Amino acid sequence: MSRWRRPFQVKSMKWIFWLSFGFLLLQPFSPLLHAGGEGGGEGGTVVILPDESGLSVAEMRQDEEFFRFEGALRLEGILLAYWDASYRETGPVTLEEASPERRMYLRFYPDPASLERLPAFASPSGRVSRPTRVFLYRAIGKEQDGLQALEAGYLPHEAEAIESVTGDFLEMPPEFLEHYEGYALQPVAIELEGWISFFEGNHRFVYARARDIEPLSLTDYALRQIPDSRTDVFLGRPWAETFYVEQAVILREEPDAGSPEVAHLEAGTAGIEKVRTAESGWVLVQIGQGESQDTVSGYVKASQLIVIN
Repeated sequence: MSRWRRPFQVKSMKWIFWLSFGFLLLQPFSPLLHAGGEGGGEGGTVVILPDESGLSVAEMRQDEEFFRFEGALRLEGILLAYWDASYRETGPVTLEEASPERRMYLRFYPDPASLERLPAFASPSGRVSRPTRVFLYRAIGKEQDGLQALEAGYLPHEAEAIESVTGDFLEMPPEFLEHYEGYALQPVAIELEGWISFFEGNHRFVYARARDIEPLSLTDYALRQIPDSRTDVFLGRPWAETFYVEQAVILREEPDAGSPEVAHLEAGTAGIEKVRTAESGWVLVQIGQGESQDTVSGYVKASQLIVIN
């Protein structure tokens, strides 16, 4: 029985969790559960598949809350591409000095109609949940030391692979491919296969592999349609890079030391979020100010920002 590991794109936990499961090499799971059926052992999580799902349960491991599905689904929703920056420095370091490892990841957010076609999971307590996001992986990696991995991220030098999954995005911020930062959104019709679901901590995760992506018309409200655009939700704003300042800093209207002052940040101010990289060592940032937490944006030198690990 093969063992597997999976990637994880959350700053506080990524590349930590290991997932092991097998393909049941000796005999297939019986009975194989088709659309409209249920799957799950006695006293464990039960999978509920809608009649129009198109998926079937191919394998389950109740001890790991793991399910693998056969079949494919064509869904509509929003595809999110974003860069995750991992800062490995152990001591205080400025953004200018830091050399983060950057990887591009993809998430898919089904629209309400597509959500109804996804599997639902009923816990032993009777609570029923249905995933609102699907993490996309590229392939199943090579076995190494008895372990196999789900490959999900794209490194900056993989230009051809990145182009293959983002080439149809109707709007791509210039910094996305120039500085490998931020996010891009595209409404799509997408066909997903290789579905995998497991429970980690207090959350259920669903992964799938894209077989076909067709861009749909872009709307001005795309970002607002996904729950992860908010700062107060689990897994929210995965593209965000935040910093603090050790000394007082002036935010400028333009990336120029002579530009008018926008705001004054006191020494020790944290929660400063990078919007994008500008020219000549300047960075556009934003931060909530005062009791109302209105957002203020301005330019600051990268050498003045300290990385929050």
